[in-house]
Amino acid sequence: MSGKSKKGGGKLPPEDEGLWKAYTKEIEPLDSARQEDVAADTIKPQPKISKKAMRGKEVFQQGAPKPQHTQTPQLDYRTAQKLKRGKLPIEARVDLHGFTQAQAHTALQAFLRKAYAAQMRCVLVITGKGVKNMDDAGMPQRGVLKRMLPLWLGDPPLCDIVLKHTPATLKDGGEGAFYIYLKRQRDY
Repeated sequence: MSGKSKKGGGKLPPEDEGLWKAYTKEIEPLDSARQEDVAADTIKPQPKISKKAMRGKEVFQQGAPKPQHTQTPQLDYRTAQKLKRGKLPIEARVDLHGFTQAQAHTALQAFLRKAYAAQMRCVLVITGKGVKNMDDAGMPQRGVLKRMLPLWLGDPPLCDIVLKHTPATLKDGGEGAFYIYLKRQRDY
């Protein structure tokens, strides 16, 4: 690359020429044995497949695992903003105040399955802010249910029916409540 730039094909400006020489000063070319090793390690190009052959078919390299089609459906921007701002109509609500963690988890599952079966989309779950407790390190810890709800929603079977969740606005409970947007039922 003796002073030629890739794009223009011309010489480098004098200030860049000095930088280039300083940068490449300690670079040594590979010896011929090493060049053969590098060439042997390179990936061989795959044969080209015509568009006609690919139409309607999945093409995979031999030995490569087939990708799992677990792409999560996404909520469009406008609906996500409405959910975040509390502008979607709440079709049902459940209050988990006073429940133990096990009771709340069971009640949440039953509530969300019932709402999903009734083809509801937006529901409100009130966890409460929780009682201030101290953890093992002496740090204040708040709201077991509030902390656990996102974890429960991310695990099966709830992750199969919940599309998105977000903290509620002040008018619907603020820090102690969540909007949950359920997936649409599909007939496959």
